[in-house]
Amino acid sequence: MQEDRTQQRHVLRLNLHDGTSDAPQSQVEVEEVFYTRLPYVRTFGEADQRVYALLNARSVSLWTPATGEVVTPVQQKTSIRTIAIRGDERLVVTTGATNAYVWSLPDGKKLLELKHR
Repeated sequence: MQEDRTQQRHVLRLNLHDGTSDAPQSQVEVEEVFYTRLPYVRTFGEADQRVYALLNARSVSLWTPATGEVVTPVQQKTSIRTIAIRGDERLVVTTGATNAYVWSLPDGKKLLELKHR
């Protein structure tokens, strides 16, 4: 049996720093199947109140540092290659394989699928 080296189960620690000290303002540990690339991370809100992260190949996660809650509003059937989040956090666009998807936030409802021909 050949080992699959494209994915491994790890614990990822997310730390939020204010930039003035080495001590994190907030942190959370998430156990996921991570792929061999760096995760995408984007913060929103005053004082980085919400953190969106592409932690594995097929989902977008949302971390709220104030509460420590991590939810996964978007789960896609194919690997996510790129992601863009609208400034007001109402929509997220993901791409995978030959398609692009538009999702509503925070419910993660797929609104549109654009297929490459």
